[in-house]
Amino acid sequence: MGSHRVAVRSRREVLWQDAKKYFHYLFDRKPFDAHFSDTMPSARSLAAAHRIRGETHGAALFVHGLMPRSGTVYVGELLRKHLDIHAFPYNIWELPFLQHAADIQQLEDRFLWSYEQNMDKIQDGDFLPVFGAAIVNYLYGDAPQGKRIMLKVPSVEYLHLFSATFPAEHLLVLVRDGRDVVASTVKTWPQIGFSMACRRWQRSARMALDYDREMSCKQHGYWLGKFEDAVAAPDAFAREACKRFDLEPTRFPYEDSLSVPVHGSSELFSSGAIEWAAVAKPEGFDPRGRWRDWSRRRKSIFKRIAGRELIELGYCKDLNW
Repeated sequence: MGSHRVAVRSRREVLWQDAKKYFHYLFDRKPFDAHFSDTMPSARSLAAAHRIRGETHGAALFVHGLMPRSGTVYVGELLRKHLDIHAFPYNIWELPFLQHAADIQQLEDRFLWSYEQNMDKIQDGDFLPVFGAAIVNYLYGDAPQGKRIMLKVPSVEYLHLFSATFPAEHLLVLVRDGRDVVASTVKTWPQIGFSMACRRWQRSARMALDYDREMSCKQHGYWLGKFEDAVAAPDAFAREACKRFDLEPTRFPYEDSLSVPVHGSSELFSSGAIEWAAVAKPEGFDPRGRWRDWSRRRKSIFKRIAGRELIELGYCKDLNW
């Protein structure tokens, strides 16, 4: 009886923690308030970061999905097939490091205020590349010689600080149709309100769009990729990834790209019973268009909250759907 109560309480606590994360996205705008010119580490800091991360390491590949249910697991499993990729070192399946970039900035502020004479000796933003280089070096400790590490996280919080934190690394920002993301979210976590999920996707999509605009001239080491493209044509998606991230294209087993298993699909498992073990992709499996049975009211809510971002990301031409 007692152990059952503990199990129930633990489940309720997990559900509440998930809901609190979404409340955070509903009320706290700071993680998505992009100011691209605010943080410019000094040349001295960048040089130190280069030494700390290891001068012989290739660029790490970071995959940042808009939010949970955006397809980072599937794309991670696809790209890890490349023979020169060492994915998820130390079995760290998600690396929520950038989500805490503001904490590093606050630490820097407290450090400088502790002894004000240091303020003209350490430039604002210098902690970010040093701390980022340290975590990259740490993770490369698990990688075989000559391989590049790949990390993923379903979040774009503080994405505007990626270049300052990881100046030598590569970045794939993975987007997915917000209607499907929201549909999967509320099915997976029924305690999360529909409008709340829409708001989280909208803010995440806006951050990705703003970052992409800032990086519009960069064709190397950065890519705003679509989950739907990876599902529809995984071999073509892999070829584009190789081109963008300096991966030797002949080292990817394109013949295996169609056999990427499914992990944690809300379509294959009942609500509240998501399983993350690999499952062979069923014939005809398609994670797109699951929002089509929405009521008129739900469609109206999504359009009002996130319609603009849906159009800007190219998922529709207008809101007549």
